[in-house]
Amino acid sequence: KVPSEPKGKCSSKLQERISGELLKRKKTGYDFCNKMRENKQFRNPSIYDKLIDMIGINETGTNFTDPTLTKGSWLKESFYKQLAEKQQKDYDRKEAERKKERDEKASGNAKDKLDKQLKAQLIQDKLNKQLRTKSS
Repeated sequence: KVPSEPKGKCSSKLQERISGELLKRKKTGYDFCNKMRENKQFRNPSIYDKLIDMIGINETGTNFTDPTLTKGSWLKESFYKQLAEKQQKDYDRKEAERKKERDEKASGNAKDKLDKQLKAQLIQDKLNKQLRTKSS
């Protein structure tokens, strides 16, 4: 369940400060997400782990008190390792299918090439036979 809205109002000084910042950012086109993307410190691939440690986030936790959202309620297939394994199996299966199709196509092309060579040889033999018959 989402917590209820706080009772009372924030101070007018705080509200003015927040409104001023939002207005300034809107006028200048400031985008927090873009600033994060542009910041070299956040390009570090291990930043996720560092942020989790620094902030103390429970990756499998929840802010909701509903017991159906606790770690134990998730299916085994919902976790990263199992998802990665399933994705790898799917990728391997699809790659095997593609390889099989390429092999079948290659063998089909080789067969077509051989058929063309045989037809050309038969035509050549027939022509040679006709030439021998005429010259005799």
